[in-house]
Amino acid sequence: MASAAPNEESATLIYGTAPAEPFVPAAMVGKMAVYVVYVFAGDAEEGKEHARAYRELGPVVDLVEDTGYADFQCSLDDPPGKYNYWSADYHDELSDDALDVIIDSARNLPGPSSQQLIAHWGGAVSGRAAAATPLLNRTANWVSHPFGLGDTPQGGQDAKAWVKRFRQDISPYATGGVWLNFIGDEGQARIRAAYGDENYNRLAEVKREFDPGNVFRGNQNIRPAVAV
Repeated sequence: MASAAPNEESATLIYGTAPAEPFVPAAMVGKMAVYVVYVFAGDAEEGKEHARAYRELGPVVDLVEDTGYADFQCSLDDPPGKYNYWSADYHDELSDDALDVIIDSARNLPGPSSQQLIAHWGGAVSGRAAAATPLLNRTANWVSHPFGLGDTPQGGQDAKAWVKRFRQDISPYATGGVWLNFIGDEGQARIRAAYGDENYNRLAEVKREFDPGNVFRGNQNIRPAVAV
């Protein structure tokens, strides 16, 4: 369904632990659950029509309704007071073997707040912006996004190890690219992979001209090129 969706539609599959919320049946609380985060950024009636295929799957809970963008964004806020670590990878396709890796990882979440996500990519991201901006790999169809959260410092370390183990296991099925908003501080190699060598080197030259001291470095940092 997601692969045939128009640009206005987005769907993300999430494996997680069902929370103790009023809309969650008591029998499901604390158990593994599968969510579909559905967004249609367009006409509400058209969005309802596109959502029908997901509703026909018979979800236990259906919360799809008209909502403002900011309200939707707030619904995805991280719970406060956690030790967080997350990462991501691009995938051109998700084979049965790749899905097995994802599901096995989801069955071993490092705590009830952690999640394993698969987001459908593409759409407008791979349109005109692909040629107008420096981030590469925009034609990828999927993003895997392990999201580890721990309640204690040790729980945070367990979450980090879980994320890294998943990335190692899923690497044979990944493109090597990444969208930088989905990762933390994972080193220069990952940043370079997101831009590609040509674009990264060009941006490094720009950085050398305008910020040779690398003052602006609190981001996914592009280091100034070294003068030769």
